[in-house]
Amino acid sequence: MAQAQPFPMLSTAGSAADRVATLDAILAQLPRGSLSLFDAIAVSVGYPYVHHMILPWQDEVIVPADRIAYAESMLEQQYGIARADWYCEIAQERFGCAAIASAIRRDIVDEIVSACKKNAIRLLGLSTVLTESIKAYSGSSHPDAVYVVRHSDGYEFAFRRDRLWVNAFALPGTGQTPEQAVMAASMMANYFPTDIHVIDYVVSASQSQSSQLDLGILAGAETVGTHVSITQESKNVSL
Repeated sequence: MAQAQPFPMLSTAGSAADRVATLDAILAQLPRGSLSLFDAIAVSVGYPYVHHMILPWQDEVIVPADRIAYAESMLEQQYGIARADWYCEIAQERFGCAAIASAIRRDIVDEIVSACKKNAIRLLGLSTVLTESIKAYSGSSHPDAVYVVRHSDGYEFAFRRDRLWVNAFALPGTGQTPEQAVMAASMMANYFPTDIHVIDYVVSASQSQSSQLDLGILAGAETVGTHVSITQESKNVSL
């Protein structure tokens, strides 16, 4: 697998201006196609910019706009967040089944949208690192499983039982091993599946290179279909 060039990282400690400058630098280094009209990226956002929860199925809530409003209300109740400050995503939806609802910080979303417009790159979609990581194992894992995304100072988790989502959340985890984090999360969820998938988004500050999950897209590929993952504290914007 080809390895990408080092890239600047997004820092939670910096100001909005610092984040915008970093995003501009990242987008400026993306490979571009011969026709800029077709340059586009998909972006995923991770800890600590996200919250997750399980969204129970409601027979009377079918229309997509109503589903989003329902998810926003549930996230607001669970985390005490103002829905105006967060962008809502619903993932892993199946008729009659619980889904994963996620809240992404609105200021981060706005900065991503503005940076894409400024650099003349279409934003194909916005998702969370957790739900994108789950897709990587689609159809290949046990019906009972836990998906773990490890960041430099936190983790994201999604628990599945009998192919149904039963819990999803993010936790701080500075200094914890994945094993310790999974045990703590399993105790919180009161569920201990043995099929464990750990997806690593920790990038050392000295290397700042793209991780294995990023598929080496920067090696000669056009920007079309490129996936940018925006995660956490000064170590984890990976391309």
